[in-house]
Amino acid sequence: MTANTATHLGPLLQARPIVLWVEDRSTREYLSTVWQPEDQLFQLLIAGGNATVVAVVHDQREAGYEHVFGLADRDFGESNHDRWQNPQSGLAVFKATAFEVENHLLNWEALAGCSENVKRLRRKKIFALGRRNLPEGGSGGGLAGPFWQTTGAASWATTRST
Repeated sequence: MTANTATHLGPLLQARPIVLWVEDRSTREYLSTVWQPEDQLFQLLIAGGNATVVAVVHDQREAGYEHVFGLADRDFGESNHDRWQNPQSGLAVFKATAFEVENHLLNWEALAGCSENVKRLRRKKIFALGRRNLPEGGSGGGLAGPFWQTTGAASWATTRST
């Protein structure tokens, strides 16, 4: 099927070389901070939830928009990070390595020092507890760091778009 299929989303789907559907506004803002305005490859659109990201990407790719991808939180499922590394996998929705994309924003020093830390856990203990929600080797505490490094953001999408 070709991208000539009629859709009211046509202008949005053709505004940038890569269309990336995300779950919510906070994820879009996070990625916009990391990638924009320097990297004009991505048109970031909000789908409204995990299942909607999967459905919208599936429908648009079925309609011939091969440059449409999705990013969804891992939530309680498994990441598809390892399979995503293979451009031949056919995957179009990346399931994040973190429980929520926002986990990449965690600042362990700030958590250790905040008044809500009633158990007075030290940074290392908080990091160890939170590490279960970060990708292998992730450290939190920065906008670009863990997410950018573990997804290879620009490369994963550009190797899949035609």
